[in-house]
Amino acid sequence: MGPVFFFSTIAATLAVFTSLPELRKWQRRQLILHKLKLITDALEQAEERLIRLQERHDKILLHLNSNYFPSLAMAHALSASQQAMDEALHFSASLQSLHLKLLTSYPPSSPLSDPY
Repeated sequence: MGPVFFFSTIAATLAVFTSLPELRKWQRRQLILHKLKLITDALEQAEERLIRLQERHDKILLHLNSNYFPSLAMAHALSASQQAMDEALHFSASLQSLHLKLLTSYPPSSPLSDPY
């Protein structure tokens, strides 16, 4: 029983050590997939929030224009807020393009190329 136990222990140890790199690769893939899902969810939430803010801004702008004669300061404030909304939209679009670049940076044969 001595040599059989010794050789089986060595074989089991070698099997564990040879599977560790694959396990690390699998864990890394899972972590990357989880991070990409978090980025996707955050982008979707940011876009929804941006759309809601734009709709609210448009309603306020329509209400102000229809009921009040805006002064010059009000017109400047409204144009500045519209510019801020446009910058937020461009930022969201740049995040989306960065997300697409990140997704396409993996080769098509990689399991990371299609996270869903």
